[in-house]
Amino acid sequence: MRKKTFKNFRKLHSRPYTIQFSQNFIKSQALAEHLVGLCKFKNTDTVIEIGPGKGIFTQFLVKKTKTVVAIEKDPKLAADLKMRYLDNKNITVVAKDFLEWNLPKDFKYKVIGNIPFSLSSSITRKLLESQNPPEEVFFIVQKEFVERLMGKEKGETLFSLGFKPWFITKSLNQINPKEFSPVPSVNPVFISIAKNNLPSISLGLKNSYLKFISYCFNFNNPVKHKVFEKIFTRKQQLIIKQRTGISLDKELGEIVFSEWVNLFNTFMLYSNNEIKNEVIGK
Repeated sequence: MRKKTFKNFRKLHSRPYTIQFSQNFIKSQALAEHLVGLCKFKNTDTVIEIGPGKGIFTQFLVKKTKTVVAIEKDPKLAADLKMRYLDNKNITVVAKDFLEWNLPKDFKYKVIGNIPFSLSSSITRKLLESQNPPEEVFFIVQKEFVERLMGKEKGETLFSLGFKPWFITKSLNQINPKEFSPVPSVNPVFISIAKNNLPSISLGLKNSYLKFISYCFNFNNPVKHKVFEKIFTRKQQLIIKQRTGISLDKELGEIVFSEWVNLFNTFMLYSNNEIKNEVIGK
């Protein structure tokens, strides 16, 4: 009876699949194995796989890790995976939208996913802004999203600054779009996002820092750097330039991350309570 069940599964699994949830499936087993290898998972790891699809990553994850939790929105693909791993005790398949699924609260975990490109921001925010964020995240995303998250070529963004103090993002592998079916119209990149063990802003100041950078980027003036004239006195601006070399007449996107950290620390040390109350609600 069991042999018949798995024979039927193989027939099901080989059928053409109608895409309903914006998936771009990896075609190459070798590529999938290579990408999972880059993650350096341990046999003690609990790994959450977002959007496993047909299970091309899953087959390697169940061999390398202690526990796999596969979150698949598509009910047909989830059912196929449940059937495929019916006898595996170290994998749980959940048929649910990841954005509606509750993250673990009381244990460490890592995440991997070939996620829909259009949901990269939403999924990343959910993970990194949670009370118990993952130790590491490994995603296939489009190049433009990597630039927003790393804030390199086009300067820092509010999005990149919101995560950099506590997480380190690296580009691990560029992927040819032809490796996917259907072929995407973007340039995919495999990235890692890891917790920063030496955060540049303490968690106790996280809300104040986020309010500070948000205030600066949302300042109601066509000339955005004028915000510093409001936040800092003329004397403070001179001290900042003398001690750090930061020029406050640059565009906000031209100020590098380390300079933002210096500006925030200076603001917290020297700004008066009235200004602090306006900027960060203190």
